[in-house]
Amino acid sequence: MPARNEAPFQSRLLIAAAISLGLFTCAFSADGWFQPVSDEHKVEAGIQQIRQLKLKASVPIFHKTRAQVAQLLLTEMKDDKTQQADAEIAAGEMLGRFRRASNIKEQSVKLYVSQIAAYYDSRRKQMIILDGPRETAARFGFRFVGYGDWRDDMILAHELTHALQDQNFNIGSRVLRMADNSDAVLAFKSLIEGDATLAGFAYVRGGMDESLADFITAHLTDLPQVSAAKNVPDALSVPLLFQYSQGTAFVREAYRRGGWDSVDAAFRNPPESSAQIIDPSLYFDHPTHPVRLKISGYEKTLAGWNKEIEDTYGELALRLILQMSFGRDSSQVEVARRWAGDRMVVLSHGKDQSVIWMIAFTDEQGAALFADFYRTVLDHVDGQSAGDEDNLPIAHDLQANGKNLLVIAGPAATQFSNLAPAIWQASKVTDLNPPPPPGAADADDDQSGMVSRTTEYLRGLARDWLGIGQRQDPLKVR
Repeated sequence: MPARNEAPFQSRLLIAAAISLGLFTCAFSADGWFQPVSDEHKVEAGIQQIRQLKLKASVPIFHKTRAQVAQLLLTEMKDDKTQQADAEIAAGEMLGRFRRASNIKEQSVKLYVSQIAAYYDSRRKQMIILDGPRETAARFGFRFVGYGDWRDDMILAHELTHALQDQNFNIGSRVLRMADNSDAVLAFKSLIEGDATLAGFAYVRGGMDESLADFITAHLTDLPQVSAAKNVPDALSVPLLFQYSQGTAFVREAYRRGGWDSVDAAFRNPPESSAQIIDPSLYFDHPTHPVRLKISGYEKTLAGWNKEIEDTYGELALRLILQMSFGRDSSQVEVARRWAGDRMVVLSHGKDQSVIWMIAFTDEQGAALFADFYRTVLDHVDGQSAGDEDNLPIAHDLQANGKNLLVIAGPAATQFSNLAPAIWQASKVTDLNPPPPPGAADADDDQSGMVSRTTEYLRGLARDWLGIGQRQDPLKVR
């Protein structure tokens, strides 16, 4: 099994990027490589005051072109000795997360480079600003505010917030330790980006308050799909957007409950799943841990197969898989809300690869429904050798057992009848959550509706106070 001292490529790549989205653009011009920015000191002092954290070391700031960054990332992928990214991509293709004949690595770089204006490198402890983002700004156009020099300050404030996070909460090394759990990485990065987004806006406005937090949250969740890289699949673009839109909403909820101290507390005890980012009440009001699964029992039947990686997909990934087959607004997608936990192992035997995936749901109906829908998804997954005459759908089988579902895809699925009983018997499913009290579900529904109505009412008050109908600049200090 490969060493685990490296995070998968996407985890390393997207530790702390400032996505453009019409919100983060930069006007610095480069005279060449590694030209230091001259006016960062004011922003550096200001963001520390806004965010109520201190930098323990200065952060070097350099320029590179997008082509230079793209080449650097592609080189890093080629030098990746763990082959973890390849195993992740193979699993995604077998399980219907990625389409065949798509170069996921190149598309990841394409998306990343086209959508960011700057990024903080937690390994080298430096900030890189990419040149030439004004065209992107014009294309996306944040319609609710006027343009001005505040954009450049926001870039610096956003990325310096990542430096604050790294120096105070060790975000870089913590992401690396989550390398075998993509869902936990996504949840943590959503906290990271949500914090930096609110702090960046607070800096250019001159302070943080509830009205600004409400405004930013409301409009980030309405952002369109990434359009600068039109051929990039949702499986890549949606998680990137998710970190900023849903991540900001999550951090806004933390801030509402206790200001920056509450946000700091979330870094010390971070969300564990995309489900908690989607529904913050699963973190704040009734903490719900993902069900832990340990897959065993396949070793004897699959003697000679080697375990490449383990991973966890999470609720958002389930939603994306169903959306690819049934459409974004389909009723089938809603069954992903019943996700409670999952775990997979990716195995290799020579050039063959297979994946064993177990998913836990909140109830038996959820497991049964997902099994029905997902069988249709797997029936349409391309074969492993696109273009071959016998390019038939990849071998697969699945079975629901109570609240859990077992999926095997790849050549190992031909032995499903022998594998399934052994895996069910040997695998461990651990639910750390106490059982809900009788009638709790109905109470939660009522409370959720009340919270939703209250939030919408408060947002309406915030919009009226900000004068959005009169196109008032919400970043202007009153």
